[in-house]
Amino acid sequence: MDKKRKQWKRFEQDSYHPPHFDKEAINHSVYAREYITEGYNVSDTNQLIFNFKKSPGRQDKPEWQYKVKATKQFAIELHGLLSHSNKKSQFIIMTVPVSKLRGNEQYDPRFDMMVDELIKINAQAHHARKTYIIEMPIVLKENIKSASREKGSRKVDEIYRYYEWQGFTNKVPGSIILVDDVVTTGGHFMACKRFIHKKFPNIKIYGVFWSRTISEDEQGNQTVEKEKNG
Repeated sequence: MDKKRKQWKRFEQDSYHPPHFDKEAINHSVYAREYITEGYNVSDTNQLIFNFKKSPGRQDKPEWQYKVKATKQFAIELHGLLSHSNKKSQFIIMTVPVSKLRGNEQYDPRFDMMVDELIKINAQAHHARKTYIIEMPIVLKENIKSASREKGSRKVDEIYRYYEWQGFTNKVPGSIILVDDVVTTGGHFMACKRFIHKKFPNIKIYGVFWSRTISEDEQGNQTVEKEKNG
């Protein structure tokens, strides 16, 4: 298996699952990295996530370059998963809505930036046989608190009520790849999944997360387990 694809792991093969995930979400979701809940400098992944989520208020600062680098890294790794898939040649990709409305000064364009990079990378690939179609059928009705920065809700019901159906710009797909940067409880993913299935219950939804959240204790337990098996 290609190294870039092998980086991604299935939740169904792990003992840990985001608590809000249903069985279908567990069976149809993958992640590439692990985010530790102990500061930005404890791992390379934490540093990447910290930079990827860097506040839009820093856009005129030299540090913005690190956000740009993180978005490129995310796109490279996501392309590594999709481009080496033996399944469809066309992927319908949707990202989980961020916490602020477009046009708001706090709107974070991180997913816009990442998707732009993803499309560029695919176009530059010598053997590109995949097509990435970006859809945003769900949008926010109003600004909400960010779960990571402002301690906003991670409950499915509460997140769900802030969503609004915008619809597909192309024909209704048979499946969607729903992308997020970090999955902690799975609340945002499941709210999107429920909203889509309310309109189109037969669409298959696959979760792709750049990282999953684990505690420092979980990381320690994994290290011990690896040493035992090693």
